[in-house]
Amino acid sequence: MDGPEVGQSYLAVWGTGGSRADFGRNGRFRLRLNGNGGSWEEREDGMLLRPDAGGELLLPREDQGYGVAEFALVRTRAEFAGLWSDFDPRNPLYRPLTRYPWRITSPYGTMDSIPNGEAWDLVISGENAAVTVEGDWLRWEFGDRWGYARRYLGTPKVDSALALHVPHFYDYWGRLGDWRPERRKAESGISFLASNLGGPGSLAARRLEVARRLSRWFPVAIPSRLAELFPKDAKLIRAEVLRTPRAKYEFVSGFSFHLCYENSRADGYLTEKPFDALVCGAVPLYAGDPSVADWIDAAGMIDCHGLDAEEIADRIRTAERDGTVERVRAEREGLVRVSLEEMARRVEAFCAGSSAAAAKKGHPAW
Repeated sequence: MDGPEVGQSYLAVWGTGGSRADFGRNGRFRLRLNGNGGSWEEREDGMLLRPDAGGELLLPREDQGYGVAEFALVRTRAEFAGLWSDFDPRNPLYRPLTRYPWRITSPYGTMDSIPNGEAWDLVISGENAAVTVEGDWLRWEFGDRWGYARRYLGTPKVDSALALHVPHFYDYWGRLGDWRPERRKAESGISFLASNLGGPGSLAARRLEVARRLSRWFPVAIPSRLAELFPKDAKLIRAEVLRTPRAKYEFVSGFSFHLCYENSRADGYLTEKPFDALVCGAVPLYAGDPSVADWIDAAGMIDCHGLDAEEIADRIRTAERDGTVERVRAEREGLVRVSLEEMARRVEAFCAGSSAAAAKKGHPAW
């Protein structure tokens, strides 16, 4: 196939991903660019290569004339709306979704505004949304957004055959591809990152308090912007850390431990935080999902739930003596009990089973 078919819809992964292209006659296509405020624009210039092969698109920019943006076209039968800005259908975790004629969204997406109360074929979530079962539907709520879904993929854990629990760190794992942060000679210390400081009594607030207490006994590496939150006599290592995934990984990979409490505690709410530590070869100091040991080898982390700072400090010293630090540095994501390949197979099976079950009920679109 030499070019896009008339009337065929593709996802055009551009910049941070998630843009969309709809193709019409005479090579015209309409492209929604995330990096350009989410607006629709008509384009007739540039070269479009064969779908799934990628290409280059010439984009006029007011300040520089024409610039070149790389993109990839992904043929999809699914309709995506309201996804997060760096959603990428080429991620092996999500690629099975493109094979089905479903309407798919997310509770916390930023690409499009979606009306409340709509019914979707599938909702993908990595956040601690509230999900209830209402007959053959799942009702979800997140902040001031809510709607219905035939199926639910992600977190939190939902006790229903209509949902597949996929911890959010698999999304990050799929994005990495073959790239891994280089493991530098790790300093004996604890890295700490936080964008959400939480309210009184929250797990996020507890995370900061533990970091402050641990800085009495161990070097704690932080972005410079957090220094004012620590005591003047704290053992701090200040660094300038850009707010990008790779900058985060490079920072964490320089230390033996990574303090990575979730923002809140709920069964099945397991985000990228402990995975960030593992992929960097740092021992996670984790609190959050009570079922974390179902997903991450307990011998490769320190579960801090219910521990005070002094107890955590004792476990850090033990981990430095008993080989835990060396094991995590060597095995990294090998300590995750379910591989990315296995999780992608589970997503594929979930999609196929959902489609077959719906067809029996007279819903061939599913």
